[in-house]
Amino acid sequence: MSFLEVFENTDIDAVRQTILSATAAEVLPVLKKTQLSVDDFPVLISPAAEPFLEQLAEAARRITLLRFGKTMKLYAPLYVSNECVNACAYCGFNTTNKLERVTLTKEDILREADVLHRQGMRHILLVSGEHPGKVPVSFLADIADTLAQKFAGISIEVYPMDTDDYRILAGN
Repeated sequence: MSFLEVFENTDIDAVRQTILSATAAEVLPVLKKTQLSVDDFPVLISPAAEPFLEQLAEAARRITLLRFGKTMKLYAPLYVSNECVNACAYCGFNTTNKLERVTLTKEDILREADVLHRQGMRHILLVSGEHPGKVPVSFLADIADTLAQKFAGISIEVYPMDTDDYRILAGN
């Protein structure tokens, strides 16, 4: 089941009630668990969990180290497009900003990626504004598939997508 399906089948009012009614007596056993579930989350973000924030932070750190170790990955952003349909006040890609709009071709992107690779980068972040018409999912998937031969990690920071689009990007 996808996250979206789980989310759509979640009774938000029941979750809210769990958050608001949780007690310290319910928080402590959750903090002691070695395996957490999604059902534990409302208890951990409840007002009753506030006195246990330090313990929660320690548990989160322990789990993070267990899963990921002490790693840090450096990535280089590769700006695919600055075209956007939104007017977010905080963003330079804001559609109302008067600037030259550019969407790189596949050849341009591969050339830029080659430069980054020669400089030693092995993880890249493909970045674009929110304009699916200018940077369709199929284009991103094609670029990611091509770059996967050269880069150990490819992340994508683009517009919101639906589950089917994410499947295309994941190659499923």
